[in-house]
Amino acid sequence: MKQRKTHFGNLYKKFTWQTLGALALLAACLASLLTPVPALAAPVINSVSPSVMPNSTSALLTVSGSGFEDGAVVSLSNYGNLGTTFVSAEQLQAIVPAGLPAGVYSVMVSNPDSSASTLPNALTIYAPSPTATLEGPSPTPTITLTHE
Repeated sequence: MKQRKTHFGNLYKKFTWQTLGALALLAACLASLLTPVPALAAPVINSVSPSVMPNSTSALLTVSGSGFEDGAVVSLSNYGNLGTTFVSAEQLQAIVPAGLPAGVYSVMVSNPDSSASTLPNALTIYAPSPTATLEGPSPTPTITLTHE
């Protein structure tokens, strides 16, 4: 008895290799979706300038460091968020309002991705010393001479 040649054997082999290739591609795609994306580096505060300011007027505070993101917010301990401007990944500017209670404040930077950094005791706010002023006419001494 003579065996017949069939094309099913080649079709099966072709189907198997194509299926395995598609499964490998699918597995690679799923693996890339499940691999965690590395988080951006947390911000680092190197310095603030000025580090001492009076509370009598609003002042611009420059925060220098690295890892700052657009939308980052500068805040002060025991006070809260300051109006913040993103300058670059290395610099932020914030407005310290007038009337802030005198004291020593830690400066914090919070990025939009919730990463944050704190520079402890970085800013000292002081109340200016009162100055004495004379108002009105200056007193003129009166000298009275008497003759006996």
